Amino acid sequence: MLDDPVQLIDIMPTLLPLLGVEAPYKLQGVDLMRVLGGRGLPRDRLRVAENKGGVGLLRGPWKLIYYEDDRRPAELFHVGDDPQELHSVLQQHPEIAESLRADYARLQERSARLARRFKITEDSRRLNPKAERELRALGYIQ
Repeated sequence: MLDDPVQLIDIMPTLLPLLGVEAPYKLQGVDLMRVLGGRGLPRDRLRVAENKGGVGLLRGPWKLIYYEDDRRPAELFHVGDDPQELHSVLQQHPEIAESLRADYARLQERSARLARRFKITEDSRRLNPKAERELRALGYIQ
């Protein structure tokens, strides 16, 4: 059983070794088989949740929520002490928020380098018209 939070980026580094395939580059996720071996997941890893311009960054007991367009003030929570996220401690711990943002910026830069390496562009991310119509009909996009 997994007691630690996992992410979708953990799927690829878990499946490739099981399939006997070597990763072509350093993957961002964690091989979840380490949990079955009793090693657990790294406590200090950065977990990211992005949604409509909002970003949630989690590491250990800390969770920073901010909006890239600053439409709402950032908030920092110690989820161990405040699991319902009712009391932001950003004013008391601005260095933790800055550290989380800096780590996120490094992650974004690494992702951009990978996109350039694999020649991923905005045009290559666009759906073809047929796929777009089908997803729209299913309600996945508006």
